[in-house]
Amino acid sequence: MSDHKISALLALSLISAPLALPASASSYNPAKTATSTISSETTTSFQRASTRRMKHLLAATPVLQSLSTQVRLQDYIHPSLANHIDAPLPQVTASDQVVGIYGNILYPQDREQIQQEKLTDWIEAYSKDSNTPFPLSSEDLNDISLYILDRFPSAITYRYFATQVRTALSAGSPLENALEKARQETLIRAALYKEMVHNIPAWEGRCEVLTGKLVECADQIEKIIDRDTKMIRANPTETLQQTSSDLIEPPFTWDMRTQVFKQMIDKVVSTSPNSPYFLALQEVTPQALSDLKKTFADRDLQWISFNNMSGKETLSPGQEDVLGEATGFTSTLALSRDLEVLKVELGDLPTESGSVRKILGVRVRNTHTNETFNLFSTHTDHKIQNDIYARTAAKIHEFATRFFSDAPTEQRFVIGGDLNAFEGSGGDKYIERLRELFTGSQDFRETDYYAPTPIAWSSFIGRYDDTYSGRIAKDGIVEPSALDHIIVGNGVELQSAGREAGVYNDSGRLLDYYKERDEYIANLQNRITFSDHFFNIVRFINSSH
Repeated sequence: MSDHKISALLALSLISAPLALPASASSYNPAKTATSTISSETTTSFQRASTRRMKHLLAATPVLQSLSTQVRLQDYIHPSLANHIDAPLPQVTASDQVVGIYGNILYPQDREQIQQEKLTDWIEAYSKDSNTPFPLSSEDLNDISLYILDRFPSAITYRYFATQVRTALSAGSPLENALEKARQETLIRAALYKEMVHNIPAWEGRCEVLTGKLVECADQIEKIIDRDTKMIRANPTETLQQTSSDLIEPPFTWDMRTQVFKQMIDKVVSTSPNSPYFLALQEVTPQALSDLKKTFADRDLQWISFNNMSGKETLSPGQEDVLGEATGFTSTLALSRDLEVLKVELGDLPTESGSVRKILGVRVRNTHTNETFNLFSTHTDHKIQNDIYARTAAKIHEFATRFFSDAPTEQRFVIGGDLNAFEGSGGDKYIERLRELFTGSQDFRETDYYAPTPIAWSSFIGRYDDTYSGRIAKDGIVEPSALDHIIVGNGVELQSAGREAGVYNDSGRLLDYYKERDEYIANLQNRITFSDHFFNIVRFINSSH
């Protein structure tokens, strides 16, 4: 299908509106029937948190600790029917199999940090001289996402508070005295925020977000200090050490990461050279999307992407229509040309964090076999409160049911993405509920599951209740969690599955665990990976009706 035809389909599939597209948007397909209950034709049986406060400002040091004392391998983490094979994905030459790769790419933090450092330096300089001019142009400010601006004042306040505590402790003060001194210094510092806002240019958009958050931080400073005091009292050594970490530096750069990502995709696709394939990506910004299109130009992929802020097709960088659109996340799928796009829809999902959440549905036809199936990609909310898991699971099922309604006999599906299914916070019940709603669905690991042992049962370095530092045992095994997930059903039959970490060396070359095991484990421990999220892979066929 040509890009022109895809654009036409998308235009017909989506309502052009300045606000987020409602989940009930109609597709281009005019044939509608009554909503059907999702069931399976097969009998196959079957975890960013609010504490991520420093993630995009600070690179936390990996925490090496005993795995066995921290983890219980629950069934949703380690499916009883999984046949784990510590080996690379085998070569498959058949053309009836489809390869799906789901992954959270983590947007270009290194680019944002250039502007973050300028803002941090300005606040430091302003505290000494109020005549210090605001350092960013309107274009510079566009390089910082709303996500960062929303957290920037409280994040630098926390860093300042912790620095004052460390300084006092180094001078010999007891911890409580150090905390009280830091409290007084931080109160004075935060009082400057309300004054600073009058020296920030009155541009619309991100400047308004920044000034609003500076004032909000100043108003909430007592609460912020109390929270930070409790954290330091609970674990002063680790907490203070984290705040002294440097900003993320090369080789963790976006340009290098995109090349590593390309190497990883080429590696996976080469194991099934005759198979159609697709990429389902989370945390893609418009600029990241533009860069990825260039990176994968030789693969001539079909890119389907909608901006979560506007609900419209993702615009090229610099064409922002809605506040936050230029650096907002997108719902993005990339498909090989042998998957013909038949239908596209976008739906809303619940949010507690305020971060816009969507689900993207695409119906495709495998031109090798003429079989039709449905792809769903989503990134559900990270703030676990007010029954968010149950509400999200119900909304995903509702969207899929509606998506299927125009073609009741074409309900074969693959659903996956960053589900934020946190260990210890009910993530297991979330996955279980999805499985119940999609009757008879199959966990993607309940098959021949190929993955290096260090990453076999983990899809993210960290858990909801910590600072997302790497919980990695001395033998290099990453502590289990289940943030990223895939389930299949209604006639989609898994042939094999896998997981890739995208570990690379200082020159940006993807490392092979089976040939460079020691270097792989060392770089995994040092977080030299394409993304903190690992990439999940499914190879499947459509069974007959």
